[in-house]
Amino acid sequence: MNGEVLIVESVSKHYLSSRRKNVLEGIDMKVFAGSCVCIVGENGTGKSTLLKVVAGLIPKNHGKIFLSGKIGYVPEVSINIPSLTARENMEFYNSVSGNKHIDTETFDEFNIPLDGKSLRHFSKGMKRKFDIARALSSNPALLILDEPFEGLDPISCNEMVRVLLKEKENGRAILMSSHDMAYVERISDKVFLLKNGTMRELNEWKNKRVTLFVVGDEMEILKAVGNIDCRISSDGELIKVNVPLDDSSRIMKIIFACGGEVVRQEITSLEEIYIEKAKH
Repeated sequence: MNGEVLIVESVSKHYLSSRRKNVLEGIDMKVFAGSCVCIVGENGTGKSTLLKVVAGLIPKNHGKIFLSGKIGYVPEVSINIPSLTARENMEFYNSVSGNKHIDTETFDEFNIPLDGKSLRHFSKGMKRKFDIARALSSNPALLILDEPFEGLDPISCNEMVRVLLKEKENGRAILMSSHDMAYVERISDKVFLLKNGTMRELNEWKNKRVTLFVVGDEMEILKAVGNIDCRISSDGELIKVNVPLDDSSRIMKIIFACGGEVVRQEITSLEEIYIEKAKH
């Protein structure tokens, strides 16, 4: 493995009770050190199943998984002991895992009190942050997060983004699932859509495009940019010219030269790409 912390090859999973043949069908994926891969998809598509298979919590039926180093896993639903403090929960987890050290740095970053009150008095967001700090405390090579932003307010989500970006800089590999596309976009290096048991990369997300809203002569603009990678439509008032983001400045100059005026711009977001691909 050259930099790959995780390699998933042709992994399939089925349940006897499932109406579908396979919940997962021929999944291929790599996660490199210092990178984040996110799995997106509608509820019930198998995202949590895939993460559990990778974590070794449920068996796969076919395929191979190669892992370099330890895993830190955070499930969608917290599995902490509410009657214990954060430190006592850590001591319990360490007694099970054999990890003898409690790394308090991430707890401090998240302002999580290790002592003084039990987890039953933590808010849902605080419990979520504790789960992630606990998973990081064992210094895993791969951090697996199932809906890490669930239950967090916007300030806490931004704290989470900052911590995860720092973990990437330190060489940590991250595999996660999430519905929060704005945060996925800030953290992820690759995004895969899981649908009907199969997975495909949303390449369009990295190849960013921008829609230019233009006032002018539609035929003149069409002639001027017709041989360029553009998608042109009109709503009767404005001409919409969808172009690669990297080429937008040049195309705006061409539009201006033929008498058009760009009145506003909109960059296509990951959420818009996801919604379009998930529907088809």
